[in-house]
Amino acid sequence: MIHILFIDLLIDKPIKFQQYSGFAIRGLFYNILTKSNKELADELHASKKIAPFSSTPLLKVNNKFHVIYSTINKPCITRIGFSILNDDLFLSLIQSIKDLSTLPLIGSEFLIKMVEVKEVDPSTFYSYEPVKEFSVTFITPTYFRSSPKFCKVCRVYLRKDPSFRKLVLANHSAYKFIPLPQPEHLFRNLLKLWCNFINKPLVNPIKFLDWLDEGAIVISGFPKGIITHRVYEHKTMNKWVVGFTGTVHFSILSEYYDKRYAKVVDTLLRFGELTNVGGGRSAGFGMIKYQPMVESEVNDVTFKERRSGEEI
Repeated sequence: MIHILFIDLLIDKPIKFQQYSGFAIRGLFYNILTKSNKELADELHASKKIAPFSSTPLLKVNNKFHVIYSTINKPCITRIGFSILNDDLFLSLIQSIKDLSTLPLIGSEFLIKMVEVKEVDPSTFYSYEPVKEFSVTFITPTYFRSSPKFCKVCRVYLRKDPSFRKLVLANHSAYKFIPLPQPEHLFRNLLKLWCNFINKPLVNPIKFLDWLDEGAIVISGFPKGIITHRVYEHKTMNKWVVGFTGTVHFSILSEYYDKRYAKVVDTLLRFGELTNVGGGRSAGFGMIKYQPMVESEVNDVTFKERRSGEEI
């Protein structure tokens, strides 16, 4: 079960974060959790494992939500969202929230206007139709991580060469950030999240990843391009990451189309809308909006792109 928690805050004066607001919201999460379960908060904070929660950055509530990167110039209603993949963690967080009337941000207390809780069973996503063409809007900066694998038999680090055909020796420290919407990284990340936190098996992971590595899913367009952002956690320490935003169109190639895997693709993307994708999920990175596309929509988009002559 995925537990979703929304908190609306009244920001009654101008504020300016020293970094991307998502980092402050992650800090707020640990602050809230510490009030009811300090041991769990400390354990989560120190853990190197995949995080059992994700967050939004601070969002301005208007006709639609607007991501606040660092500054609010005048009073407004804002929203914070947390998606939690662990029941005990959710119960501890709720235990703290129910006794609070304000929350602290950058040294000030702000009034809680509303708290909303939802529960979603991700296994119901598999009931949707299989997908062939789809778009993903990366709402907040998104990046993926790639690291070499350690072979326990030969005691060396290995990586895939650019052709994805064989493994070659790698520098053990060759840890890379990838600020690109590469399908293999997107779906590997989502499948890893599912396998770690959802008890209902979705697919044979090895077979699905083999299908993915064969190039079954490709990028088919960037309607308005993508933008990369350098996002600071600590400017004084020069600590930052680069992520991308924008809408990307994807296709499953006809020669690789498999209805079972097409349903898995659809399910994982619906799951990702709730959990975020890629690195930094707990700090509001990797928020996405998924949209299946019918053939007429794909053809119309392609025609518009050719007319406009837009390039990346």
